[in-house]
Amino acid sequence: MKKNFTIIAFILSSFLPGIIKAQCNIASTAGYTVFVKITAKEIVPTAACATPPYPGYNYNLKFDYKVVVSGTNNTYNGNIQIQPNVICNSQSLAYYSINVPAPIVGSPSSVNEYYGTQTTTVNPYRTTNDCGTATPFSMPCTSLTVSLNGPGISVSNQPCSVIILPVVISNFSANCVNDKVLLQWATSNEVNNNGFVIERSMDAANWQNVGTTKGAGNSSITTNYTFTDAKTDIATIYYRLKQIDLDGNFKYSGIVSVQNCSKTKNELLVFPKPSNGLFNIAYTADKFNIATIEVYNSTGQRVYVSNRFQPTIDLYEQNNGVYYLKLTRKDNTSVTQKLFIVK
Repeated sequence: MKKNFTIIAFILSSFLPGIIKAQCNIASTAGYTVFVKITAKEIVPTAACATPPYPGYNYNLKFDYKVVVSGTNNTYNGNIQIQPNVICNSQSLAYYSINVPAPIVGSPSSVNEYYGTQTTTVNPYRTTNDCGTATPFSMPCTSLTVSLNGPGISVSNQPCSVIILPVVISNFSANCVNDKVLLQWATSNEVNNNGFVIERSMDAANWQNVGTTKGAGNSSITTNYTFTDAKTDIATIYYRLKQIDLDGNFKYSGIVSVQNCSKTKNELLVFPKPSNGLFNIAYTADKFNIATIEVYNSTGQRVYVSNRFQPTIDLYEQNNGVYYLKLTRKDNTSVTQKLFIVK
């Protein structure tokens, strides 16, 4: 006969939105095993968020699943029903059900994988004013149960292992700014992040430590980081980040590079500094090699763009503050200068 079991995984509240994973490997009494992995992806409001937002909305959880059924079956033919149930905001979000076939009785041992994306349908009501911005982390989603019903499966309460990617690095870049190298990167979320070691290389093989930056520890919002390196007299400079957890574990980012900032410093001249918003540009290199000229404000928002050389840039409509002009060549190298608007 068919039997049930429930797998319970207590997930720490320090997991990341879109990277919450729990997995189990369960042996049946029929000769096969079932591997289940559930990945919570996003909170999905069941209706359009009000504008302006106000407290109160119904929601569900979108998740990915992977099921691997391997082995033989010596009982009877049938499907395996998998019912994940995630607890978010102390509310149950269940899905009934993911159905995959058990191995056919008498067939040779096999391995079959099943993937998909589903959304729960229970529509619990949340009273917090975060419609459209809530994530599995901010809720928070704190536990997961998975119930299985299939040939030869016996009742059990088995914790699933939890996979957490503690820090996700994005938008890592290196640019020349005022004859120095400005490194910029961001993290969308952080868990137990002690900080970053900035490493530099002349050949992308041999690395040296050039500085450190303290991490945010635990954070569920975007955190922006910068580091300035004054060593700019190398033809091509390579950089990478060594992200270190509080427990000493570490991982490396991808590698970025920048051309000799001292060599290119006289190619681009922007004046006056400060200005009321009208800037003149002088560029001594090949103007037809320019891909884009962009200006960003101090929050990273682009406020100006052109795909060809312009001798003047009018930013008079912008507020007082610091801006960055980035000139990118067609070979993807770039040079950046800091601008100041004072009216």
